[in-house]
Formats: sequence, C-alpha cells, structure tokens
Amino acid sequence: MDEDRGVHVLTAMDGIAARHDATHEAIAIAWLRQQPAVTSIITGVKSAEQLTANLKASDVTLSDENMKALGEAAPLAIESPGWMLAQGSAGRAALLATGTMPTGH
Repeated sequence: MDEDRGVHVLTAMDGIAARHDATHEAIAIAWLRQQPAVTSIITGVKSAEQLTANLKASDVTLSDENMKALGEAAPLAIESPGWMLAQGSAGRAALLATGTMPTGH
C-alpha cells in the first residue's frame, strides 16, 4: 500500500465527505458509481452501521470539481503494458511531428 498516496486521497476526501455529510466509504462508492467503466459495485460490511454508511452513497452525487479533486489526489499509475504503449506512442508522435525518431527509442 502506498501510504503517501493514501494520505493525499484521504485529505481530498475529508472536505468532500463533510460537504455531503457522508463517510469516506460513501464517497468512495459514489466515486465508483460515477466511473463510466464501472458496471457494478460489490461491498462487504460487518455491521449495520457500515451498511447504513455504504447505502448513503446512493444519495451522493459528486460534482465535476469533486471528481477532479479525487482524481488529482491519486492518479492511476500506468501499469504494464500501458507504460510501454505510452512510451511507444510518444516516439511515434515525435516522429510524426518532426520527421525524425527521438534517440533512445
């Protein structure tokens, strides 16, 4: 777990959760609900309180500003082979723009 990244996310979530009178968990679920690629969300709870807090997410709609703040707090890391594709695409973009391939590619 990347604790530094986690601190950034929790800090961003603090204000958003307070404005929505919701828990961090509810904000996380609301964020997932608003992701175009997410088609279902599975949660697990150990208490009625956790269930109530998670269900609060159905009442939360995050603004574009909230979504941006959360995205900037913890941008997704490029995983393999994504970083290779990005590197190759950068070389191709430079080739198209300049007519020469950058050194090191």
